[in-house]
Amino acid sequence: MAETLFLSDAAQAEVFFLPEEASRLADPAPSDATRLRITGAYSSGDRFAPEGMVIRHGRPTHPWPQGWDGLFIVERSGRASIHDMARVALGGGVFNLRERASRESFLARAAIDRISVIQSHLLIRNGLLDLRRIEGARTFRRRILFQTDDGGIGVYDTSPRALTLYDAALELQRQVGPVMALNLDMGAYDFCELSTAGETRSCGLLSRDGLGKLTNIVQLTARSGD
Repeated sequence: MAETLFLSDAAQAEVFFLPEEASRLADPAPSDATRLRITGAYSSGDRFAPEGMVIRHGRPTHPWPQGWDGLFIVERSGRASIHDMARVALGGGVFNLRERASRESFLARAAIDRISVIQSHLLIRNGLLDLRRIEGARTFRRRILFQTDDGGIGVYDTSPRALTLYDAALELQRQVGPVMALNLDMGAYDFCELSTAGETRSCGLLSRDGLGKLTNIVQLTARSGD
């Protein structure tokens, strides 16, 4: 049965870039919070880095976007948001990252604000599906990062069912109704740990021993009472 693994309108987000920041995964789970750690953007085997646009704490290690339309931004404060690549709001400005001049202005702003950025397929844009049904599309277990209209950040998982990307996005739209959503890496890169009240359980295929193939992990934390 599908599950909303995490949802909070006061989530504190981080992106850990591996292997450089692997030691941060040793941090114990807080006893007064729910914490989710999941694989984020797709990993590139040849460069050993996340695919697509990557900004690490203000440093653009790969400033050129892929064709995918989704962008996940984590601000220094821990606030997270999902954007359309052609209309990214940051620091009071709106940037079209498909245009060189606008992208360069965005990178300058990102360096000042020390944000982190990863890119993926946008599935829901402004509450509407941003993909179409494809006959014969392959089915997999899906995990989707989404944002609600009140700024909440959540993660939806179709486990144990395997769905097409379209059907997973449609199900999320009908059940939760987020304003924005993007796809997360799965398959052989499926890492997921959920901690509640200090107790941690695995919700993915990879164990800690398999993290050597990953390049990034998204961490979401919601304190009790937030």
